Amino acid sequence: MRFLSQLVSYIFHPIFVPLAGTVSYFLITPKYTTLEMRSGNILPVFILTIIIPILSFFILKNLGIVGSVFLNKPEERKYPLMISLILLFLILLKVIPDNYNIELYFFFLGLIAASSTCLLLLYLPFKTSLHMMGMGSILMFLIALSYHFERNIVL
Repeated sequence: MRFLSQLVSYIFHPIFVPLAGTVSYFLITPKYTTLEMRSGNILPVFILTIIIPILSFFILKNLGIVGSVFLNKPEERKYPLMISLILLFLILLKVIPDNYNIELYFFFLGLIAASSTCLLLLYLPFKTSLHMMGMGSILMFLIALSYHFERNIVL
């Protein structure tokens, strides 16, 4: 049972939420999008939300700021959340306007709001669940896409 819970924890890690939202948008949208437009959004989102945070985690670990991948103490979560916020703002300001998709814009705006709230709650000694923040964000995005495109995407 412990193995299953750790597997689910790794599969649904918050680092994959922006990429999952972007890919699900292109799978659900009835709008025609070219391969260049899809790759123009998916590749930068992959690099900015998965590759760079992993590299920055190793830098923070070598500097002694974080102890493990699990970020057990609330103060260990501050720098990774700040880095995540900067990267999400970068996506919002540089990646989305190039291939403007209003739905993705609001998805990343929602991710920024959720991450900012988690960061704000860390300054009160309150440890929030980033997994739940990520899953709640993707769930609300899929519900909003279903409503917006008038398609039933419930499994």
